Amino acid sequence: MKSAHPRKQLIDSPRGGLLRKSIHYFGHQLRPFWKLLLLGWFCMVAVALLQLIKPWPIKMVFDGLLVPVENFWIHDYAPRLADRPDLLLATIALSIFCIAALVALFGFGHSYIFKSVGQRVLAAIRRQFYAHVQRLPHSFHDINQSGDLLLRLTGDIRTLREILVSSIVFITERGLFMLGMLAVMLWMDWRLALVSILVLPPLALCSSFFAGRIRNANRLQRGREGKLASSINERIGAIRVVQAFARESFEDERYLVQEKANLEAGLRAAWLETHLARLAEVILASGTCAVLWYGVMRVQSGAITAGDLLVFVSYLKSMHKPVQKIAEITARFARVGACTERILSVLEVQSEVQDRPGAIEAPALQGRISFDSVSFAYGGSAPVLDRVSFEIGAGEHVAVVGVSGAGKSTLANLLLRFYDPLQGSVRIDGIDLRDYRLSSLRDQIAIVLQEAVLFQASVRDNIAYGRVDADEAAIRRAAAIADAQSFIEALEDGYDSLVGERGKALSGGQRQRIAIARAVVRDAPILLLDEPLSGLDIRSRTVVRAALARLQRGRSTLHITHDFESAATADRVLLLEHGRVAGFDHHLALLQGNSAYRKLWNLRDPEKSVVPLRDVAV
Repeated sequence: MKSAHPRKQLIDSPRGGLLRKSIHYFGHQLRPFWKLLLLGWFCMVAVALLQLIKPWPIKMVFDGLLVPVENFWIHDYAPRLADRPDLLLATIALSIFCIAALVALFGFGHSYIFKSVGQRVLAAIRRQFYAHVQRLPHSFHDINQSGDLLLRLTGDIRTLREILVSSIVFITERGLFMLGMLAVMLWMDWRLALVSILVLPPLALCSSFFAGRIRNANRLQRGREGKLASSINERIGAIRVVQAFARESFEDERYLVQEKANLEAGLRAAWLETHLARLAEVILASGTCAVLWYGVMRVQSGAITAGDLLVFVSYLKSMHKPVQKIAEITARFARVGACTERILSVLEVQSEVQDRPGAIEAPALQGRISFDSVSFAYGGSAPVLDRVSFEIGAGEHVAVVGVSGAGKSTLANLLLRFYDPLQGSVRIDGIDLRDYRLSSLRDQIAIVLQEAVLFQASVRDNIAYGRVDADEAAIRRAAAIADAQSFIEALEDGYDSLVGERGKALSGGQRQRIAIARAVVRDAPILLLDEPLSGLDIRSRTVVRAALARLQRGRSTLHITHDFESAATADRVLLLEHGRVAGFDHHLALLQGNSAYRKLWNLRDPEKSVVPLRDVAV
C-alpha cells in the first residue's frame, strides 16, 4: 500500500545550483523594487568609477611636485597649474576631498537602497514560507519538528538576504571595480599588471577547496540547532511534567549532550572559515611583495614613474581588500547556502492533498456523508482502515467507538481531507471530496477536538475564529449555547479577557466550552467531535455534554468517543475493530446482537452493564 506522506519530505540539499534555485523561488520578490534596484546599480557603478580615479591625485603629487618628471601631462593641459605649485597642490587636495565626498554620497545611496530592499524581500520570503508551511498536509507536520521549522522561519530566512542582495551586490560592485582597475593597470604597464594578478588563481583554488567543506559544516550545525530548538520547545511546553517528576537535572544532561554536538559542528565551521581567511592573507601578502620587487625594477629602468608605481600599489591594496572580502564571502555563502537549502527543502515539498483540476466550490451542503470501501495507512505502515464503508444521513448523529488504534480519528482526518484515501472514496451529498475545492469544503465543517486549542488572544477572538465576520450578537449567542456566557462575563475583562498561551488561564471545561462556542458560531452543516469529553471532571463533562447536545441539533455529526454514555444517545453507533466496520446500528440493537460492542459496553463499567441488558433480548 502506498505511503500517505507527501511526495517529497525535507531533503539535505535541493537539486541544481543553489543560486539558480534561490532566484527561481525568490526572484519574483525583487520585481516590485526594480526602479529602486536600478538606482542602486547606478550608485554602485558611480562608486566603482570614483574608486578607480581615487589614487590619481596622489600620482599627480609625486610626478608633478615631489619627484617631477619630464613631459608631465599637466604642462600640456594646464600650464598655469604647472607654473603654480601652490595652486596645483590646492587643486589636488580639493579633488581628493571631492572624490571622497562623492564616494560617500553614492556609497550611502546604494548601501541604503539595497539594505532596505533586502529587508522588504526578507519579510516577503518569510510570508511566503509561513503561508506554504500552513498549507502542507498533516503527514508533513507529523514527521517534522515544530522547533526546527521555527528556526527555518526565523534564523534561516534572515540569512537569505545575504545571498539575494548584500553579498551579490558586494561581489558585483567589487567585480566592476576590479575589472576597471585591471584594465587601467594593463594600459599603464601590462607586465606589472600580470604580476599583480598572479595571486588570483591560487586564491580562487583555495576558496573553492574550502567552500564545500564550510557549507557541509554549516549544514550540519544548522540541522543540530534545529533539533536543539525542537527539544527546548518540547521541554518548555512540558515544564509541569519535568518539575513534577523532578527531572530538571536529567533534562540538563540531555541538553548538554545536544549542545555539545551543536558546539562541535560550530567550532568545525569556525575553524574552516578562519583558516580560509588566514590563507587568503598569506597569498595576498606574497602578491604585494612580488609587485613591489618588480615595480621598483620597472621604475629604475625608466619604464614607469614613481607615481605610476604608487597607483599600482594603491590599486593592489584596493584589490586585496575585495579579494580578501570575497574569500570571506565564500565562507559566508557556504554558511548562507546551508540555511538556504533548509528553506528550499521545505518550499519544494508538494502536498498530495490539493484541489483536483476542475474542482468546484462546495454548495450549501446537506450533510449526507458516505465512506465507500476506504483504505488508508500512515507512511507505509500497516493499514489503519481496510475497506471501510458506511453512510450517515443528513442531520444524523453517529457515534464512532472502538479500542485505541482502531482508526476512529482517521475517519475525521479523511473527512477534513487532512489526508486522502489510498483506496475508495469519501463523499458528501454524493460527490467525492476531492471534487470540491478544499477551502470551500472545510468552510462547512465545524470541529471540537479532544484538546481545546485556544490562541493567545481574547475570549471574543477565540470564539470568532470559527467565523471571522461574526458580529457581537452571534458571538454572545454562541457562548450562551455553549453554556460559557456566565463564566466569560465573570472574568475580569469579560469577552476581552486574554486566555493565555494555549488557553492556560482557563480550566479544561472552560476551554472546551469556548471551543464549542467557536463551532457554534461557524454554523456549519457538518460537525466533527473527536473525544471532546476526554480529561474533564464529572461536573465539566455534564455541562459540556449538554452544550454538545445543543450544538448537534440539525447537524450531521460524526462523534468519535470512548464515552459510551454519549454513544448511547446517538442515532446510530459505528463500531470499528482493527480498521474494519464491526457493527453499525442503534445502541440497543448492537447491545443485543453484537458481542464485540457488548464487551466494550461492559468494560466501561461492569457493575452497570446488567441494567441496559435487562431491556433487550439477548
